[in-house]
Amino acid sequence: MPKGKEFSKEEKTLLFRIIVFVDSEKSGPKIPLNNVCDRLQVMLGLSRRTIINLRQEMSRLADQQNNTEQTEEDDDEEQPEVRPRRQSTSPRHAIQAKKTLLTPAGNSGRKKIVLTEYEEDQIRYTFHWLLASKQYPTTAKLLTRLLEDTPDFPIQSEMTLLRYMHRLGFKYKATSKISIPLDATSFIAARAKYFRHLSDLRTNDFVIYYHDETCTNSGDEQRYVWVD
Repeated sequence: MPKGKEFSKEEKTLLFRIIVFVDSEKSGPKIPLNNVCDRLQVMLGLSRRTIINLRQEMSRLADQQNNTEQTEEDDDEEQPEVRPRRQSTSPRHAIQAKKTLLTPAGNSGRKKIVLTEYEEDQIRYTFHWLLASKQYPTTAKLLTRLLEDTPDFPIQSEMTLLRYMHRLGFKYKATSKISIPLDATSFIAARAKYFRHLSDLRTNDFVIYYHDETCTNSGDEQRYVWVD
């Protein structure tokens, strides 16, 4: 890492993904080298559509740069004059300079995502649908369900969905810290259903055993979920 260079948290996450991907291919490429979009998807964690848009923008910037250089060369030929001798540049510095010119100042290259009111309601509906289906409303499950219902949904990554969930008023909390008041409607309804089920079992002469621990599948547990 260059001395004095600082990276944001998002930049570090992206760099770590690239390093892990490159390290995983020490014994050979996991994805064929000619599948450029697939490799970039895994390496950068972006959707195929985003990668295609970025490559198109990069191509446009390169064309603009070439046109600018060609115009400067034409001007030099039309108006010859004595110019001071330029210093030689190493190939490495030349490549870095070209990359700098191709990068638009103050623009990450990503199109800002703005959801309509209907698309925001889709997120809310999916959240409550997961709850009704007795599933933990995690970011991954929300995104998977959204893309199953609407493959061209504007949000294609978990990071973007996470930001939008916060904007919509949802909170990402640890399951151990989520408290349910005893007078909450959901708790009262669940308690009534539980005792009604016990009463039916006793009526049918079932033998009921009580344990001091709740048996759960650790693979089904989630440490963090979204709450409304």
